[in-house]
Amino acid sequence: MNNVIIFKVRKDEVDILNKYASINQFSIKMERENLSIDTVELCKGFNSVIIQASCEVNEEVIKKLSEYNCLNIITRSIGYNNINLKVCKKYGVNVANVSYSPASVAEFTVMLILMSLRKMKQNFINNNMSNPTFSNLKGKELHELSVGIVGYGNIGKSVIKNLKGFGCEILIYDHNPKKKFDVEYVDLDGLYQRADIISLHIPLKPETYHFVNYENLMKMKDGVIIINTSRGELIDTKDLIMCLENNKIGACALDTFENELQTFAEVRNNIDNDYVKLDSRSNVILTPHMAFFTETATDDCIRIAFENINKFINNENVIYSLIKWFFLN
Repeated sequence: MNNVIIFKVRKDEVDILNKYASINQFSIKMERENLSIDTVELCKGFNSVIIQASCEVNEEVIKKLSEYNCLNIITRSIGYNNINLKVCKKYGVNVANVSYSPASVAEFTVMLILMSLRKMKQNFINNNMSNPTFSNLKGKELHELSVGIVGYGNIGKSVIKNLKGFGCEILIYDHNPKKKFDVEYVDLDGLYQRADIISLHIPLKPETYHFVNYENLMKMKDGVIIINTSRGELIDTKDLIMCLENNKIGACALDTFENELQTFAEVRNNIDNDYVKLDSRSNVILTPHMAFFTETATDDCIRIAFENINKFINNENVIYSLIKWFFLN
């Protein structure tokens, strides 16, 4: 029987993990903590480990996993920037991520766009102050606007599919202009010049770190709306705050944030930081990295995680293998 240890398990995942462990005849152990150098010793006796994006898989951790013969790492997330893939290859450790229903994030993205356009956070503020007025809530209609989608992956495509029903102009920028696009493709400067709303759907890589910064923000339309349901580090937060303060940005909605673990811990401890500064603004919507969080997507993540392990163990082709992808691209 295959032995699998699973880190950073949420309560809502327990029944699903047990279901797929039974289907795949895996023996599993669940931990609430992150995988780290402090907890890696728990992996002794297991041949596979399933983690979350909050787990830091650095060289120290990978070396220990290799020593324990725990050679399969599955992250039940799409993002993998927390895993040192080069070191994993060095120690012969397999790594894979998962996929999940793109509709989960795509529908959440459209919701954030509509909430931003119709000033819903200000509406909530009004209501919380027992002031049910609409005098400061005049919004814009989506069908009259241009939406720029940065990234033409599964989620970007799903966002476009949803937006088509609103009748808005849709522009797409992707790092690979040779793809076949079902809407108008433009270069990045063209997107900045024309888009009233810009939504990010690209992975975090060294070349996309602070993809949205002061220089690029200055190229955008005055009053642009920024939506980020991808990765927090795609945006330079301090530059974002500066452009909100000078009204270059009309509104923004962020489901992800730079240095989330530290930032959220500071907020819980009443420490003033950039998150608090953003949250104080009526034209900024912040959500706690929850765009993916649906019943369907959660089931997808866990099902595919176990499928990956089965394929690694049986030497079958693993579609979501990150080592293979990383070193072929």
